[in-house]
Amino acid sequence: MRVDSAATLRQWLSIIRTFFAWMNSNGRLWHNPAERLALPRKEQPLPHVLNESDIARLIETPDTTTAIGIRDRALMETLYATGIRHAEAHRLDLYDVDTAAQRLAVRLGKGQRDRLVPLTETAAHWLSRYVTARVRSWLPASGGAKVNDVASRNSFHQLRLCGCQSPAVVSLIK
Repeated sequence: MRVDSAATLRQWLSIIRTFFAWMNSNGRLWHNPAERLALPRKEQPLPHVLNESDIARLIETPDTTTAIGIRDRALMETLYATGIRHAEAHRLDLYDVDTAAQRLAVRLGKGQRDRLVPLTETAAHWLSRYVTARVRSWLPASGGAKVNDVASRNSFHQLRLCGCQSPAVVSLIK
């Protein structure tokens, strides 16, 4: 028997284990010799990530002379600086941001837990510019409309604009 990959070996060993389990359950064997036979682990490919220059190009892509560009830059700086998940950014309120103390309150994050996340000086700067530009659709006052899909789509559009080679997604900006 020639085994070309771990997946093929895993399949063959699974067949052997099933056969001996059947033999044991039907009384043809007193003991299952394949009972403790370990299967090889499945190979998990590493995710595609952006390199440092692609990240810098991506973050600098939005046109910061427009209010929407400031919003997109603030969103990307926040995602990159804090490592928060995209869904957590969707749930942010204006009152969750403290640029003076350079921290962000993430509410109902993974595991439904609240946590404080430090902001970098650059992210705090762009969040301050964003708040003063009064762009709607992200960081509303409490109870307002949350980040909409337009901001999400703009993040993907920025990937294409900056010419990044990696098939990255917003979650890989972390």
